[in-house]
Amino acid sequence: MEITEILIAAAVSLLIGCFVPERWRITVFFVLSLIALFWLQPPLPVDRFIWLFPFATLFLTAAVWWLTRSPENSENWQQIGLLLGLGCGFGMVISRPDASPDWLKLATIGTLGLGTVVGAAVFTRGEIEFRKQAGLVIIFCLVVILFVLKTPALVRFLSQAARFAEGMDTQSASGSDLQWIGISYIAFRLIAVLLDFRNDRLPALSFQEALLYVIFPASLVAGPIDQAQRFTGDLRAQSRLDAERLVDAGRRLTSGVFKKFVIADSLALVALSPRIAQDADTLWGAWLVVYLYAFQIFFDFSGYTDIAIGLGKLVGVDLPENFDRPYLRQNLALFWQSWHMTLTRWFRTYFFIPLTRALLRRKLPISDYLVAQLATMTLIGLWHGVTVNFVLWGVWHAVGLTIHKQIADRTRPWYLRQRQKPWANRLIYGSGVFVTFHYVVLGWVFFALPEPWMSFELFGKLFGQ
Repeated sequence: MEITEILIAAAVSLLIGCFVPERWRITVFFVLSLIALFWLQPPLPVDRFIWLFPFATLFLTAAVWWLTRSPENSENWQQIGLLLGLGCGFGMVISRPDASPDWLKLATIGTLGLGTVVGAAVFTRGEIEFRKQAGLVIIFCLVVILFVLKTPALVRFLSQAARFAEGMDTQSASGSDLQWIGISYIAFRLIAVLLDFRNDRLPALSFQEALLYVIFPASLVAGPIDQAQRFTGDLRAQSRLDAERLVDAGRRLTSGVFKKFVIADSLALVALSPRIAQDADTLWGAWLVVYLYAFQIFFDFSGYTDIAIGLGKLVGVDLPENFDRPYLRQNLALFWQSWHMTLTRWFRTYFFIPLTRALLRRKLPISDYLVAQLATMTLIGLWHGVTVNFVLWGVWHAVGLTIHKQIADRTRPWYLRQRQKPWANRLIYGSGVFVTFHYVVLGWVFFALPEPWMSFELFGKLFGQ
């Protein structure tokens, strides 16, 4: 979100919190969220994708809600379709006032596809197990979508194909041609709903609640990843926008805007990048740009989180915290409990713990913890992008977490004794923060640069080679 979009979102959220009666608030917020989904979709060279991606988000969300709905949620489908159609219509007017009627055929095809899913669910409405199995199909589709959109070669190929179909120049095709607004977070929320439904942990959600949870405008672009149970609790409570909440929201918005648009954007001019990595020709220069990148990415991510939390408070939703002084943690495990915390919890809940239990049952000859960490951290890397460097970044952290666990398991009695000595406790804490921070900083080299050879070349500069 740009600063103008944030200011508009804050103004609209403030108006909702102050003037919309509680009985109408969810409905008004529902309609405005539909509009925001299309409004926030960035302009793309291939026109059809500007509104095709938001439509796909709504279709997927509707299908997931229909599959996971509880018996008490028996809203009239015609009413749901009317609300969905109104929201999409307003969104199309805002995002593309000159939309060609020819492309309405795509919306018709999408609606028919959704109707097929809904029809299958209605036909077997009493068979919960069938709906749980159908949910696995949607999870697979979401994973494929993420894989395709995060693989640079595939995105460029699809962009070229789309440009060719439109009679456009294919040589300028790039990954920016296929920006599906919020898909990284949308997919994880939908997968969480489906997995909670399979494990009988999903609360009864109305269609409005399910859609607001998935496309909540404040956290659509950069998280945090909330839980449906917690989010709907806030939505139903409808906390009044009193002076304390208003001041808190203003403080978080101001902090977020300053972090993102003043500190992070300023650091981006001089922090690690492919061009600057090539220009850094001294040991101290190489370390400086890596340090600057570490703080740039922190202020960028945490700034967006503060903005999302501030916007949420204006409409009565307390989004979860995502960062808690991660660079002051004394080991890598604590770092990951403080950095992008909602992403870490998501992977821990829905992947790491189930995988660890499965590995323990199989009694593999190698470390179950190492295998689970390698798989988990590699997936977290791939979630950022399907490239070799993101895989290396994930493996780097998996190895670090495994080493930390082995050392912690073997030194716990000694560590507990040393904690009784104030000077030793301070020394252990300080050295732990120093080592952990630099391990994380070195990992950012893989994260910031696109190719392995560039990363290893920079490592050589960092260590005087």
